[in-house]
Amino acid sequence: PINDNCSGALAVEPGTIGSSVLGTISFSSLDTNMNIVCSFGKLNTRIVWYSLFGTGDIFALSTCSSVLTFDSTISVLTGTCDVLECLIRGSDVQCDCPEAPYRSARVVFRTEIGVQYFIAVEGTNYSWAGNFSLNVSPVAPVTNDECSGALDIQANAGPVYGTTMNATSSPYMYPISSPDIWYRLEGNGATTLASLCSTSTTYDAEVEIYGGDAERCNETLITTTYYDGSCKLQWYATLGVIYYIRVSGWCGDGDQFELTVTLL
Repeated sequence: PINDNCSGALAVEPGTIGSSVLGTISFSSLDTNMNIVCSFGKLNTRIVWYSLFGTGDIFALSTCSSVLTFDSTISVLTGTCDVLECLIRGSDVQCDCPEAPYRSARVVFRTEIGVQYFIAVEGTNYSWAGNFSLNVSPVAPVTNDECSGALDIQANAGPVYGTTMNATSSPYMYPISSPDIWYRLEGNGATTLASLCSTSTTYDAEVEIYGGDAERCNETLITTTYYDGSCKLQWYATLGVIYYIRVSGWCGDGDQFELTVTLL
């Protein structure tokens, strides 16, 4: 294919309502310019390339469609084809596709005006051939997408319902490419439980508690003592101290959740 290498990346123009581009990894080759940290198969997979120039908007990319005929994922990189820097790793964003019996990927990221983003569509699980449709759509920003925009909640105030579907991933977090949103809680001087464990939570969700100010809240992880997997944890919330609750997921998942915060 003409976009077999990064230097031949095909430009995508999402417009205001999005676009779909048909593609194939059949007859593509290994690209040694691919950033090995970003690659799902550590360069041992077939990759084709696309590029998008940032507009300052948020875009969602997906390979899930009825056209898909192989296990796929997406990586997003910046820089130049000679020196590519990983923005979103393909190994973090692969999930099931309801429209096809193959693994697909969905990523959401915020662009900077004028920055060129390279999009690598990659075969996984030793997929050497197959077709796909790359869907590129602008999405509206989520109010509490960033820690600085965290929404205030209170303990013992009932459940909070939300979604991470169109949220971006906060930098330097794990899972690194998981969409996440933020809430803000003032400590009550009691042991506190934050939980996503509910039948209303429709994906593999995770909750984390951070301290510090809103610009640096990713630097102070309060606890890693989880219960019921990673959907529930407890900590001692010091009276008057501000805590930030991060709701995220796995495999690039993003969907509905129910968050409850209770005093024990």
